[in-house]
Amino acid sequence: MPQLFPVDPTEPSDGIEGCLDLIRQETKHLTGMPEFYDTVVDLMKLHASKNADYTGKSPNPLFNFMWTAGFNHTSVKAALRHHIGNKISRLMALDSVDEKANNESVEDTLRDLAVYLILELAARKRLGDAFFEPVIMPVAVFDQE
Repeated sequence: MPQLFPVDPTEPSDGIEGCLDLIRQETKHLTGMPEFYDTVVDLMKLHASKNADYTGKSPNPLFNFMWTAGFNHTSVKAALRHHIGNKISRLMALDSVDEKANNESVEDTLRDLAVYLILELAARKRLGDAFFEPVIMPVAVFDQE
């Protein structure tokens, strides 16, 4: 069963810019589209910044998805797929209005979708079989202010 608060906290993302600059330098030697590698590095930065916003003080980088799964009596897989579905729905809505967005552009939506898809791959690795199991939310989580 997935734990809402893991025993082993993750490292904080200090120095993310320096790390990403180093990765950008290393990818210059790879074959393929340079824009692809630049985009992947940008996705890493996006994930780091949003993860800090969505997980609060929890050391669990999947806290928001596990909380959502527990709240809805479902699995982390279902919680992530809900977010993925929202982004695909957003793309379809933007297609119907010629991609003119007031708040979130097609590019923003595509970046968010890419991060969610990568998060699903990472969550499957981290959680193993627990990725597919319902999350049981401790009552204490609801009591916190």
